[in-house]
Amino acid sequence: AVLMGENTFFSILEKIGRPLPRRRNIVLTDKKNKKFSGAETAYSIADALKLVGNEEIFVIGGASVYRQMLPLANKLYITEVNYNGVGDAFFPAIDQNQWFLEKEEPHFKDDKNDYDYNFKIYRRL
Repeated sequence: AVLMGENTFFSILEKIGRPLPRRRNIVLTDKKNKKFSGAETAYSIADALKLVGNEEIFVIGGASVYRQMLPLANKLYITEVNYNGVGDAFFPAIDQNQWFLEKEEPHFKDDKNDYDYNFKIYRRL
């Protein structure tokens, strides 16, 4: 399952024209009774957690959803893109007193990726 805010959902629709395939898409919104075609809707973090039960959930944005879910996470899969441009949303700072860097893999620009990036896995201490 992937959990995202409205803006992230709409940006995916703009880019690929549909919700993410082969994944359970859940959109978090505070707008009661709002629905999203091809996705389930959660009106709170508690609603989202009820929807997934014991299933692993991947939070894919935006910044507000990251902030709300970070205290509940026990594992982080982080992709740090080496890009110096302007951004409008960011993942919260990772407190090194709470997280252990378990794995780091560098990746380089290629025909599928416009930028070098590092993939990191953190576990909560």
